[in-house]
Amino acid sequence: MVVNAIVNGLLCCMLYEMVKDENGDFKPNVAHSFPVFFVKFPCAMALHFVLYPEVANGMSLMKFANNQQHLFVDYGSEISWILGFSQMFSALFCEGICIYLLTF
Repeated sequence: MVVNAIVNGLLCCMLYEMVKDENGDFKPNVAHSFPVFFVKFPCAMALHFVLYPEVANGMSLMKFANNQQHLFVDYGSEISWILGFSQMFSALFCEGICIYLLTF
């Protein structure tokens, strides 16, 4: 739930960057050129829908490793948690970089 809020915040930041003009002022027009906005926004939404399951899988792996420690060998739950965290972090990092590239 927290990760979803972070990702949605990144999408809102991207929307803010696409709406403001070069001086930082909000104008009634959407972007510098509307065809560019028309392409960037669906790309950002598609990116979010593609990477969200990766974040959710990483978080469910971390939750399983925390709640079911008795099913693992010694230090196996910690290793599983780190693997889930690395999956979640890499997906969030990828989404952050892609949103940055789409914004600028």
